[in-house]
Amino acid sequence: MCMSFVSALINADKANHTDPSPGFSKLTAAEAEKSIAGNLCRCTGYRPIADACKTFAADVDIEDLGLNSFWKKEDSRDMKVSKLPPYDPSKNLNFSTFPRFLTSEPAAYLDSRKYPWDTPASVDELRSLLQSNLAENGARIKLVVGNTGTGYYKETQRYDRYIDLRYIPDLSIIRFDHIGIEVGAAVTISKLISFLKEENKINLSSYGKLVSQKLAQHMEKIASPFVRNSASVGGNLVMAQKNGFPSDIATLFLGLGATICVMTSQGHEKLTFEEFLARPLLDSRSVLLTLLIPFKKEGSSTCSKFLFETYRASPRPLGNALAYVHAAFLADVSSHGNGILINVIQLAFGAYGTKHPTRAKQVEEYLTGKILSINVLSEALKLVKQAVVPEDGTTHPDYRSSMVVSFLFKFLFCFTNVGPMISGGLLNGITLVEEVSESNKDGYISEGKPHTLLSSAKQVVESSKEYHPVGEPMKKIGASMQASGEAVYVD
Repeated sequence: MCMSFVSALINADKANHTDPSPGFSKLTAAEAEKSIAGNLCRCTGYRPIADACKTFAADVDIEDLGLNSFWKKEDSRDMKVSKLPPYDPSKNLNFSTFPRFLTSEPAAYLDSRKYPWDTPASVDELRSLLQSNLAENGARIKLVVGNTGTGYYKETQRYDRYIDLRYIPDLSIIRFDHIGIEVGAAVTISKLISFLKEENKINLSSYGKLVSQKLAQHMEKIASPFVRNSASVGGNLVMAQKNGFPSDIATLFLGLGATICVMTSQGHEKLTFEEFLARPLLDSRSVLLTLLIPFKKEGSSTCSKFLFETYRASPRPLGNALAYVHAAFLADVSSHGNGILINVIQLAFGAYGTKHPTRAKQVEEYLTGKILSINVLSEALKLVKQAVVPEDGTTHPDYRSSMVVSFLFKFLFCFTNVGPMISGGLLNGITLVEEVSESNKDGYISEGKPHTLLSSAKQVVESSKEYHPVGEPMKKIGASMQASGEAVYVD
């Protein structure tokens, strides 16, 4: 937890943020809480630790911190801030990527006869290894990048050979052009998020910027920071294809119509994401190489706009919890009189109780070519409830079904009969009608108000005087003796 938080502090200092008030860091309260997401056991008291991390943030509301229980209400904000230890980034220790005290330690030795590892430097070398005599003789081979999958699927068999894919350049690329974003299978989830959040992609289209922003926001809710730092995008998708892992990334790419490049013993195959999920399970001689997130061609007409939004329902909103259901919706819409016409729509749902994410094609066919109205929306909700059904044995089936309906309702309702307010730009996940009108001042639709997802709480304890002092905090008689070490214990 401490290392994750220190890393967030250092990254915030390097970021292009406005200078904070003296004694605070550039870290925001949202970033502080996200940095420790998934690192804490809740029995240790999550809120006090989260509040302590938020004290570094310049935008934190001092009144919301749980550590102010004994502050006086009449104290000014400056007085309250003065009671917090000031943060000075200039006094930070210079952390090295490798601890100095370990440089003199003997290198770890791995018995290559017992645990044979291969580290190919190219796709051709990888192909040679997979087509070698050892592979043909039925040897069990495991392809490894971060190996975080063992945290969810315990290994029940021993592998004869391990192949490390991290040093193959073609599998570690991220590049974009007018066609789309190409991602290598060995790219970590954190690296992809950082790329999607970069602001220097000047030549990226409006659609590309919209997709990048939404993907990054959703992926930050997957697992936890230290898992995302090691887990690869390709490994996540392979687990979804082979093991039925409830992958958020698979649902996102299905909703965007991504394509997959797979190397098999017969050569390279290019598949749509639906074909990839439906094909026979990948064997040990097949490798996912790259995936492509395609960009839609934006027409010259100012009436046709794209809307892309993702949703996720899970036990914890900040990650480190598998979702009950997640969804990715992509729509091409245009103004039509006093309403909105749906030209094309893609609705992808995952983790609701099936082995793989699926498209609600019956609902897509019904909505395509229709002008949004209350009646159309009502019928679409009935269809999606019939089309997206959890399998028998799924936990919380009613809740999952209700969230499927809720996601689609939230996606479409705010654009029912609001056609005159839309003129130019992208429909970027606006969730309130007021946001549409507010964001339309510059002639295009910008993103809606961001949701911080910060946790908060307030405790008000009222003690009754009827049975005083029952209920009042009182020191145990032997507490001082025990805490000081003077107490003598006998068997």
